[in-house]
Amino acid sequence: MPTLDPKEKITQAVNNHPGIKGMELVLTLFSSSEDAVRLGETFESLIEELVQNGDLIELEYVVPTMDYRCKSLYFPKGTELRVVNKKGCQNALG
Repeated sequence: MPTLDPKEKITQAVNNHPGIKGMELVLTLFSSSEDAVRLGETFESLIEELVQNGDLIELEYVVPTMDYRCKSLYFPKGTELRVVNKKGCQNALG
């Protein structure tokens, strides 16, 4: 069985787990925390490239109780995202 390249592995993981958190994506792809740390910067640049090329959608959010942290969720390309406020109005995000 041919080995997938890293971009294909990332895309496949996101397709299999739509709305996956960044840390969950790392844990899904790497067998050990040492692998994740060793490939950290490369992994981050691959994610950025996939998002910039439109192969993945990244939703960044900040929770009010942790305004010092920006978190991300990843979705397959073509996913439609909406924000629904408490009055039930929907706003398309793109």
